[in-house]
Amino acid sequence: MQAKKKVTTDGKKTPPQPAPNNSGTSIPGSTTPWLLTHKVQIPDLVAGYVDRPDLERRCAPMNRRLTLLQAPGGFGKTALLGHCCHRLREDGTPVAWLALDEEDGPAEVATYLTLAFEQAGIATADGTGRPAGAFAPELEADTQAGYRINLLIRAVERHGGPCLLALDELERLRSAEAVAVLNALLQRCPRNLRIAMALRERPPGLDIAMFLLEGQGDTLTAEELRFSKPDIARFFDTRLSRRELKSVAENSAGWPIALRIYRNALHAGTPLVDVGGGNDIVAAWIESRLWRGLPAEDREFVLEVSLFDWLDAELIDEATGRQQSRRRIESMASLAGLLQAAGSNAATLKLHPLIREHCAGTLFREDPSRFRSVHSAIARGLARRGHVLDALRHSAEAGDAQLTGEIAAGMGGIDLWIGRGFDALQAMDGWLSADVIAAHPRLALMRCVVLALSGDMEGARRVYQTAAIESAGFTRSPGGDEEQEIKQDHLLILGVLLVMGCSPLPRYEPLVSTLLETARQPDINPLLRGILRHGLCLALTEMSEFDRAAEWSDRAVADLGRNAMYLSPFLGYQRGLAAMAQGRTKEAATRYGDALRLARAGHLGNAGTVMFGEILMAELELERGAHAPAPRQPPVSPRLLGECGAWLDVYAANTCIAAELALHDGSVDRALAVVENAGEFARATERWALSTFLSALRVSLLVIGERHERAARAWQSDDLPASDDGCLDFEAYRWREVEAIAEARLRLLIAREEFEAARRLALRLSEATRQRRLMRTLMRTLALSMRLEWLAGETERANEHLVDYLEAYAGSDYARPLAREKDIALPLLDAVIDAQAAKPIVATAIELRRALAQADKRQADPSEPVLSPGELEVLHRLESQADRVIAQDLNLTYDGVRYRVRQIFAKLGARGRFDAVHRARALGLLPAESAVDPSNG
Repeated sequence: MQAKKKVTTDGKKTPPQPAPNNSGTSIPGSTTPWLLTHKVQIPDLVAGYVDRPDLERRCAPMNRRLTLLQAPGGFGKTALLGHCCHRLREDGTPVAWLALDEEDGPAEVATYLTLAFEQAGIATADGTGRPAGAFAPELEADTQAGYRINLLIRAVERHGGPCLLALDELERLRSAEAVAVLNALLQRCPRNLRIAMALRERPPGLDIAMFLLEGQGDTLTAEELRFSKPDIARFFDTRLSRRELKSVAENSAGWPIALRIYRNALHAGTPLVDVGGGNDIVAAWIESRLWRGLPAEDREFVLEVSLFDWLDAELIDEATGRQQSRRRIESMASLAGLLQAAGSNAATLKLHPLIREHCAGTLFREDPSRFRSVHSAIARGLARRGHVLDALRHSAEAGDAQLTGEIAAGMGGIDLWIGRGFDALQAMDGWLSADVIAAHPRLALMRCVVLALSGDMEGARRVYQTAAIESAGFTRSPGGDEEQEIKQDHLLILGVLLVMGCSPLPRYEPLVSTLLETARQPDINPLLRGILRHGLCLALTEMSEFDRAAEWSDRAVADLGRNAMYLSPFLGYQRGLAAMAQGRTKEAATRYGDALRLARAGHLGNAGTVMFGEILMAELELERGAHAPAPRQPPVSPRLLGECGAWLDVYAANTCIAAELALHDGSVDRALAVVENAGEFARATERWALSTFLSALRVSLLVIGERHERAARAWQSDDLPASDDGCLDFEAYRWREVEAIAEARLRLLIAREEFEAARRLALRLSEATRQRRLMRTLMRTLALSMRLEWLAGETERANEHLVDYLEAYAGSDYARPLAREKDIALPLLDAVIDAQAAKPIVATAIELRRALAQADKRQADPSEPVLSPGELEVLHRLESQADRVIAQDLNLTYDGVRYRVRQIFAKLGARGRFDAVHRARALGLLPAESAVDPSNG
């Protein structure tokens, strides 16, 4: 089945946007819908499978890095590969199996790959929700698919032992972006991973050249998969006469599915010599044999059954108006061997793909009206069962836009988001045309969120304004009736957009008042009330009203209960953020850890929940450490964070981690590049709170890099506050904005030796943060105040601020603020220790002194990359020559050059050719460039 074309807000068609095969039915002990798990289950052996030891030894996917089984449909590729996989699993080898579909897009493929490896026993995260292994900062993920592939590759590397990934029906993959996901896995394929692919033909763009060039790939073709005469005889249990064997061998040409068809004919008593051949033996047999002797009603029944993804007898009866469908299917001898188990669930069957494709096409040609009506009935049945995305796909096959709108609106886009996460919301939006959106204001609100979080603010604004007019300001349905659900959805969306930073509303107070009023209504749905209270918790946390936020968080938990697993981790993150801001670091770590465990349970459906938790946990660990540790999650691009629904805390933490790691490596320029890249995203997507935060962070980095005049110009050009009152305006700014702005202002004043102005600002900031119990910000202020007084020549005052810091450290072990000023902190700590002050202070000083001294020692990496002579030849030409020119210059094939380029990127940890050249120069693999004055940057 084809994914339908999505209509954008301007009415233009875009390429098909696949939707995942989602369902609400779960297997025992799992939160993953069963209808997803059938894609990652090794299929059971087909009835009458014939062992062919020579062919199985020839296939043996663990003998090489890549095994291709490439042949037309019906040649037994799946059966052979599945048999090999079962044998490997019996021997204890982890085997991940994935069957692809036309509807699979990049996010779905990455999710299914993760699920496949987890089914094989290789999890991408451990029990605490942490990804396996550490990640190179250069492997930045820009999409959810890229993020998952990063996790997956590291998990396979961490596993260490040999394992297999088997990909079935690969030719069905239509999305170029989905193929790119597989290419990303292939290009960075761990050495312990073997890959086997069963396919009719290679999808365009699939890159397997590296395996073939290395001599690590092999292909089994149709000729090798054909049954020989002895194989055919054993297939029929040697019950064929010589004449029959000759006839079957000639007419079937050893085609396995044709042999199944002949065997059915034999069991039905049909003389084998009468079975016709032809170019399309399957179509010829269906027309001449499957229908022979079947009443017209049975033929019509089989054609209708071909429209179902799996043979759910109750759904078939409901959608076709028939009875006893399963018994009827099982009693049809002509279908013997043409029904397959859907994954490992033997009780659930599906038609063989070739039979299904032929029959569905036949029904469409012969009776298009019935084709559409059955699809519509399937869609309604699936919608009633909660399988919304599958239902939308069938309504799209029916071409029924009205039904599509009814199903989507009936589920409620917001409800789907709450229950299943942003991935599901985005997938549902992919099935909705502009006409459907225009007829349903609630769905227009949903699309507004999808567009806003994906960065298309112009499109989101256009959809919002149009829907507002059609619904009288989101108060009435298109028919003119007042509709309470639209009002509630509108309020919720305004809150979401404000929290995500995508709203023109500058402040929280009006929204908080409205949320409070609505949440207190006695007749409101408990689930919606819980969501509104969650919104209050988040807004109040941003406003640094942590006690009130905790109160509303508890109420939200009570309302939501088990009904919104997707939201539960976010409530934990908010409580962790409050504890982090107030310096309760152990509590913050516990809150984050508990929330991560919840996120881990549902991470296959919502990559963002784990991603956010990892970022927040990494920020906490960084702030508590005296040195910058290796990141525990793959770096994430702002664009990906936006698509996953991040809010200011997550953006800020992610950017600060990347910038801090760059500073730790001595590269102010790289830190600035990180911030400027995030700033471009913030401005393009109109996330003004984030933009303000990043402007302030950029000023701080410029000061740290001793580019003081440029920092002063940046302060003015970015319109940062000109007064202390402006810097400390907790009503206009979130607490993180205040922290970043005030810190940047302090650094700039200190660098310009405006010490008195700096003292006034530091004093006011200290008072404000103590009042709001913002311990993290206070400790940063104390560290900067220490620096201020030291540079001003006031050693005693500097020492007083250090003592205040040490006293605060006893309750809030934030070491990083002092580590940032370690050039001044080290001699002052020595003075505190020598002065034999109060014992607790001395003990704390000794602890921090030791930690700062250790962090000051650079540890050289003993594992420098080693490039082969061929790779070095390519590397020397990488900056100035295109790949095809390099190929001509070195007398290599284009694929050979591309393979070497990928190897260079992998060994150097580079994102592109210029990054590879830069890293190679830093390692001495290429001559150094002439020095550039950084102050001109």
